[in-house]
Amino acid sequence: MSNPMEKAQQLGQKLVEIQTSTMKDLAAMQQKNLENYFEMTRQFTARLPETQDPQQLADLQREVSETLWKNYQETNETTGELVRTAWDEVGDAYRSAFTQESE
Repeated sequence: MSNPMEKAQQLGQKLVEIQTSTMKDLAAMQQKNLENYFEMTRQFTARLPETQDPQQLADLQREVSETLWKNYQETNETTGELVRTAWDEVGDAYRSAFTQESE
């Protein structure tokens, strides 16, 4: 049977690992989202001079809004999945730290 102090130390280390991994993943995701945003802005800005009338401008604005909304939804879904995974890992770490081992 493991020493409770060892289990507590292992739990602390595991929680730090989970937090570090999750924060790295979130930062990478945010960086990718920012890069995608700038690329999308460049693409739509390049198309702006092609607009000839107010209807074309409104259509371009609608397309920009729809793209932003879609990217926002995808980001929220990905972030939610990342947080759910981290939460499950934390739960597993606590269960393994406080579960009695059978001999």
